[in-house]
Amino acid sequence: METKQYKIERIVVDPEFAGLVQPLHPDELRQLEANIRRDGIREPLSIWMADGTTPTLLDGHNRRAIAETLGMAEVPVHYVKLPDRDSALLWIETNQIGRRNLTDDQRAMIWASILDRRAKASRAAQLEQARQAKSDLASVEAKIAPTEKTDALAIYTPPSAETALAPAPAPGKLSPLSPRDKRLIIEGIRIGKQREREKIAAESGLSENKLCDAAKLKKEAPELAKEVREGKKTIRQAKKAAKAKKTPPMLANVKEGDVLVIRARKEEFCALVRSGSNKSTIWVNGTRFSRATGCSDTKHTFIVRVATDAERDKYGAERAAKEEEERQHDAELRQASALVQTLMAHFTPQCSYSKYNEDGLSIRFHNLTVEHVRRIVAALTESAAPTAETPATAPTDVLKQCRQEALTARREASEDWDNASNSYDDLVEKGAPAEVIDEAKLVMDDAERTSSNADSAFLALDSALRRAGNVGLSKPAPVESVPAPEPTAPEPEPLIEVLP
Repeated sequence: METKQYKIERIVVDPEFAGLVQPLHPDELRQLEANIRRDGIREPLSIWMADGTTPTLLDGHNRRAIAETLGMAEVPVHYVKLPDRDSALLWIETNQIGRRNLTDDQRAMIWASILDRRAKASRAAQLEQARQAKSDLASVEAKIAPTEKTDALAIYTPPSAETALAPAPAPGKLSPLSPRDKRLIIEGIRIGKQREREKIAAESGLSENKLCDAAKLKKEAPELAKEVREGKKTIRQAKKAAKAKKTPPMLANVKEGDVLVIRARKEEFCALVRSGSNKSTIWVNGTRFSRATGCSDTKHTFIVRVATDAERDKYGAERAAKEEEERQHDAELRQASALVQTLMAHFTPQCSYSKYNEDGLSIRFHNLTVEHVRRIVAALTESAAPTAETPATAPTDVLKQCRQEALTARREASEDWDNASNSYDDLVEKGAPAEVIDEAKLVMDDAERTSSNADSAFLALDSALRRAGNVGLSKPAPVESVPAPEPTAPEPEPLIEVLP
């Protein structure tokens, strides 16, 4: 490479080019100045003739600055031939990779910039090639390598009758790809990207994960990426800083005891922040939410916002009412347990409140005889006798009508669920976009929930109709009653004295 002396005042320093050069440490800068004072500039500066006439400095910014400080009139240079400015920028960054004072994180950030410039140059070359092909179609030739398959296709085969009589495809239309072809194309793209990452990792001497982190940081947080390139931060520190910037202000100061509005699918409700929350996690009702994004491990469940004062007051009132109801339940349970305590030795009674029976207690007895059951039923029937104000049972005709409506709703909900499930399976099989598949999954889940609710409502009405003395789905055949033999054993002691 030819080297010549060039006047230092004629060399142009481009600010963008200078910004890509890694600054030297003060100790390194002092050592370089001492070397130049003693031996002069031994390594020539690299110059690119921008626009064919402007000598622009590519490499040697520190040497030029020191030479200008020392009063040198000329410096040794050599010329670099490059087609355009983008190529000059790529040359500078590629030249910076070889510096010995760079850390792996700095080198990864430079490689991320190099890969972006390579991709830009490749797209520009493809666009230029397409323009040339469009302007001169005669210059485009299809070059196919000779293979067994192409040689076999070269043999002429007369068309069959079906092929000759088949209608020609419409111009401008392509046959749709099958799901198998789509999967093959996607898999091919994935394999190509993986091979490209492996190739770049081998060329740079860095891990694939570090290169991916650098590229992501450069795209999402350019300011932090610049600090990493200058050596002020590591990639790990920059990632933490970027994550902290993403944290919504409404969640940054959320603490234990605050009330948040949670959205689960299509329902919104208020919930209390529990203990265990930290700088990155918020726990609500046993569910873990990310403080950075507000999303949870459960699908379609996320934090909407911090509750307003009105929502917080309403939630506090509802929670106080629920706690008061639970205290009443506990008092009733203790009272009932005390009442049946005398029967513990023989009948082992168990008192509880069930979530399916919130209006009353559930008491279970053991070791009962038929006579015990008869007395309990007689006592409950007598105590629950209808009064003039309260009818004994609901009208049977109303129950039948409600049951028939519930049965119709149950069938319609089941059909909607089947249709939504079939549509979801078809979209998955055809390889629809992920957004469309997620929307179909939501519709299918809603239809399944509606079907389940309709089924529960129908079973409840059917059970009520049975209790009223009418069989719901099918009436069993009448069984001839056989009188029970008279008991010979002595009558058992009464269970509980039933108050009128």
